[in-house]
Amino acid sequence: MAVWTVLAAQDQLDQSKKADAQEARAQASRISTWTMQEKGGKWRVHVMNRSPDPIGNVYLTFRVLPAGMPQVAWAVMLTSVPPCSDMTFRQDQLGYDEDRRAPDSAPEGITMFSTFSTFSTPVPDKPSDKGWQSLTDMDPWLLSGAVGFTDRDGVPWMRANGRLIQTGAPLPNLPGIPGDVVGLPAVRAMDGCDERS
Repeated sequence: MAVWTVLAAQDQLDQSKKADAQEARAQASRISTWTMQEKGGKWRVHVMNRSPDPIGNVYLTFRVLPAGMPQVAWAVMLTSVPPCSDMTFRQDQLGYDEDRRAPDSAPEGITMFSTFSTFSTPVPDKPSDKGWQSLTDMDPWLLSGAVGFTDRDGVPWMRANGRLIQTGAPLPNLPGIPGDVVGLPAVRAMDGCDERS
């Protein structure tokens, strides 16, 4: 009888730990990023928050698959993504300066939620540099990288290659010329984002 009591208590403890882990991931599991080519052939970069709470300290990476153009990588820093929303950047908001080169790696000790030169916020206007190239009239192939963010409880997460991990580690660096985003992202509200969905 005592053995069964111990086994039942252990099973309850295991179930409680599993429920706690699921609760901790509840919001983070509703955050995703992807790139998508639309009917007209133009691209959009998406960051979606399907939870009823905002996420903060958002770090997003994506890149161009080089085909007739230089390898370019974007590392974008956003303050937050609102609850129940799909935030997008259009292809015509993306560009790069061929004279710029990315650092080989992040400085020692920098975490995902630190600011360093490889991450930039969207700029209000196109740079006036003569090396500036817009993707507006190009035919690129955009690939998602990763998204890092803090959830409603201040816990750091990263989603990359389809995996969600709780970590404060830096986002993986993407090789290439650093790209810039011009203008603010569009934000579309979504329906059906409550704790039960």
